[in-house]
Amino acid sequence: MCAAVNKCILTGTVSPRGFEMRYTASGTAVATFMLALTETWPDGTERLLFIPIEVMGRKAEAVTALAPGTAVVVDGRLMRRKVGDRWETIVGCWDLTPITVPVTPVEVT
Repeated sequence: MCAAVNKCILTGTVSPRGFEMRYTASGTAVATFMLALTETWPDGTERLLFIPIEVMGRKAEAVTALAPGTAVVVDGRLMRRKVGDRWETIVGCWDLTPITVPVTPVEVT
């Protein structure tokens, strides 16, 4: 068997729906949200892509304070799970960092 690395780093914005918060039976916090990414196709058109993200533990409680539209960097791994009779792929996030863009004042002349 070949060695493999399952890691993904995504940059996008929190979707307009924001976060959904729940707790497991053991009391662990779980926050889920959709990460919005813009994809540019070879013909120049841009398409919006939504990736499901799941954050667990203390980070889940902290990230729910982020507003929809906030730019974030998600560091995690791809996970597959069965929901009903179908399988879905999500990103299990172990680190989520908001991106702050410094605003430079523009001098109007």
